[in-house]
Amino acid sequence: MNKNNLTTKEMFAIFVEENNDYVNYDGESFPSSTLYTFNGTKSYCVDVYNNIKENALLFENGYITVTSNVTLYCYLYFDKNIFDVETDILVNDGSGYKSVDYVPYGYNYVSYDCSNN
Repeated sequence: MNKNNLTTKEMFAIFVEENNDYVNYDGESFPSSTLYTFNGTKSYCVDVYNNIKENALLFENGYITVTSNVTLYCYLYFDKNIFDVETDILVNDGSGYKSVDYVPYGYNYVSYDCSNN
């Protein structure tokens, strides 16, 4: 499953960290890698009998791979990335936002409000 294409979305529940809790994520694609990081420790898959299937999930290079010979339902957790509002400036270089110490001339930037954490 590509991070930009959730074709079998009904088999995945996605949760993102908000205000020190996890809430249901209802986006059409994976949560932004700029704002969230996949939590492989908390994420898991279960079979139709609700038995946890160990080592069924692999997240690598922006892709989730589910390996199983039975139908699984997976719970994917993403942790909120914390940015230092005083030093982190996110600049979009065309391939996504990156943290920089200063804004190069001609680039758009986003500052992140840490007071909502």
